[in-house]
Amino acid sequence: MTDLLIIFGALFSILASIFGILKNKHWLLLLGALLFILPCYYLNNAFNGIIFLPLLNIGSVVAVHNNRKLIAWLFLLPEILLALAVLLLGLVFGLLMEKGVVY
Repeated sequence: MTDLLIIFGALFSILASIFGILKNKHWLLLLGALLFILPCYYLNNAFNGIIFLPLLNIGSVVAVHNNRKLIAWLFLLPEILLALAVLLLGLVFGLLMEKGVVY
């Protein structure tokens, strides 16, 4: 159950952040930062310092406020890459568990 919350939290965080940049809505970027706190807290045991990753969304908010969309996308890139890695690992391990390779 917790894994689903983390996966959906990461997915909705990225969607909110992408729409926030595209539509110039600061509150969507802040919502994305809040939604990404739980996945970062969960992954903080594996990667030290990852708990500070939602602060990059705050950088995206400042960049969108100053009409610098390219910089906002660059601030969002580590979050997108981390979420894609978590989703890919979850998919691969789910398929491996279904085949009986991993218990």
